[in-house]
Amino acid sequence: MIVTGSGDMLQVPKEPVQDVMTRPVITADPMTVIRRIAKVMADYTFPAIPITESDHSLAGIVTRGDILRKVANTPPLQLW
Repeated sequence: MIVTGSGDMLQVPKEPVQDVMTRPVITADPMTVIRRIAKVMADYTFPAIPITESDHSLAGIVTRGDILRKVANTPPLQLW
């Protein structure tokens, strides 16, 4: 059981993570253009994409928030 900030009790499933994870894993390498990652995330409704090195080790994770921050902070920002 997990107690939330509001005091509610949540029952945590006891199944292994392999039973709920997404497969196959779609990854990108560190040199992938942000626009390409954003397109894949939108097409597959993924909230994040793992970034892997050439040896398949994890280099990081790019989230929707990371992309939104980059777009919002890269001038010129023209929304209309």
